[in-house]
Parts: sequence; structure tokens; C-alpha cells
Amino acid sequence: MAMHLVYEIYKRDFELFKYDFEDPSNKMPIGEIDLDEVHAKLGE
Repeated sequence: MAMHLVYEIYKRDFELFKYDFEDPSNKMPIGEIDLDEVHAKLGE
């Protein structure tokens, strides 16, 4: 339950930084991070 709430609150960060929601112990992104997209979203 708490994991679901964390995901809902930080969904944008999970998607933007490619965090692994299924395996929280995985500290590495699960995909390539698009820095142009990150800069665009953080600039909003």
C-alpha cells in the first residue's frame, strides 16, 4: 500500500528518471534517461 502511494506521489520522477518501481533496491535507471526531456520537464 505504501509503495503505491509513493508511486502516485512521485510518478513523474519515476517516469522521468526511469526508476524501477518493481524493484526498489535497484538504484540504477531501467532505461536510458533523455536529458533533453529532463531539462524540459524540470523547466516547467
